[in-house]
Amino acid sequence: DSLTRGSIRDFLNDTEGQFWIATVYGVSVFDPISRKLKRVFEHEIAAGSSYPGDPKGIYQLCEDQVLYTAASKVWRIDTKVHTTVALELPEKRSAQSLSAVTGDQYGQLWISDSSDLWVYDCDQQQFHHKFTTARDNSYLSSRSLLTTTQNGKIAWASAEGIQIIDPITHRLLSLLKLQEDIPPHSIMAINSDHMNFLWVATFDALFRVSLSQNDLEIDDLTKVAELTQNWR
Repeated sequence: DSLTRGSIRDFLNDTEGQFWIATVYGVSVFDPISRKLKRVFEHEIAAGSSYPGDPKGIYQLCEDQVLYTAASKVWRIDTKVHTTVALELPEKRSAQSLSAVTGDQYGQLWISDSSDLWVYDCDQQQFHHKFTTARDNSYLSSRSLLTTTQNGKIAWASAEGIQIIDPITHRLLSLLKLQEDIPPHSIMAINSDHMNFLWVATFDALFRVSLSQNDLEIDDLTKVAELTQNWR
C-alpha cells in the first residue's frame, strides 16, 4: 500500500497515535506501531476531469473520528476501522464554500462559511447551526475565520467584527468591533497565541489584538507590519 496520489496538503496526529495524511486525491494513514502506511480512500474523479480540487484539511473530530474536508464533500473517517462516511452539510452547503474550521478543548469542531457558523455534535453525528452574521452587501464574499483563544473561547471573524463565543453554552459573549483601519471584510486570517493575543492579517497589514482577561473586550490594538507596496 502507498500514499494517495498528489502533493500533501494537510497532516494530523490523532488521539490513537496514528498519522493521517491528506493529499490532493485522498487520505492515507500511517500506524507507527506496525509501521504500515494504508490508503484509506481516493476521490472519484468526474468524467473528463483529472483534478478533484484542493482539499481544505483533516481534523480531529471526536475521540475515534477525524474529519476530511475535500473539494466537494466532507468525510467522517472512523480512526479504528478506517471506514468513511460522506456527511450531509448544513442547509445543503457545499464543502467548497467552507472557509474555516477549528476544534476546541471539548472535542467539538466548529466550521464556517462566509455568513454562518456551525458546530458538529459527536453524539448525534450531525452539524447544528449556531450563528448567522449580517451580510455585508458591498462585499458578499466576505471571509469568516475561526480560532480558539488561550482561554478556550471561539473567536469568529466575520463581516460584523470578531465574535467571541462560549464553546460550552454556545452563547455569543461579545462582539469586538474593530477600528476603521481594520475593515472586517478585509481580514484574510486570524490566529491566537499562548499570550492570548489575537493576530489579524488583512490584505496589506498585520495587527496584534490584546484581549481583556475574560476575552470580552479589546484592551489594545497595534499595527505590527504593513506592506509598503499595493500588491493587490
